[in-house]
Amino acid sequence: ENMKTVFPEYVDKCTTVYDVNNADLIQQMADKEEVLSDYDGIKIVTVGRYNQVKGYDIAIDACKILVDKGYNIRWYAVGEGPFRNAMEKQIDKLKLNDNFILLGAKANPYPYVKAADVYVQTSRFEGFCLSLAEARILNKPCVTTEFECVYNQMIPGKNGLVVDMNAQAVADGVERMINDDEFR
Repeated sequence: ENMKTVFPEYVDKCTTVYDVNNADLIQQMADKEEVLSDYDGIKIVTVGRYNQVKGYDIAIDACKILVDKGYNIRWYAVGEGPFRNAMEKQIDKLKLNDNFILLGAKANPYPYVKAADVYVQTSRFEGFCLSLAEARILNKPCVTTEFECVYNQMIPGKNGLVVDMNAQAVADGVERMINDDEFR
């Protein structure tokens, strides 16, 4: 839309092409190894760079809410970045060392997404969120915050939950996915 405004003479030549995902390749890569099988509880996975924009502080607070409610969960964060130290401090402060696990960067994150019971995206801002699209390709129940472009791929209540951008809303969304088998 910005291009059309800046270059009105090219309006008829502008189109939007979203990132193309190869579903077959993603499924093949997801099947390459089995991960997280040593844990019997509820597995939540988030994939993304460890930075403020990805909302990991929201995820960690949501994890605390769920743990305090008695849920047997582990929330796995696949990624790396400048926010790691702050995340580690928040995890320590909330005593979530056994519940919120920083896995670091993985060359192939798909086995982790495949192993998840619920995929959660807590971003404050995204373009077209590839990790969310990839989780959907792997048929994972998805909970995501309401960032600007989320509705390019999410239909609330149809292919996942879109929740407010706060820890309580994320925890409530995850709780619904855990407890409502038919919806999940």
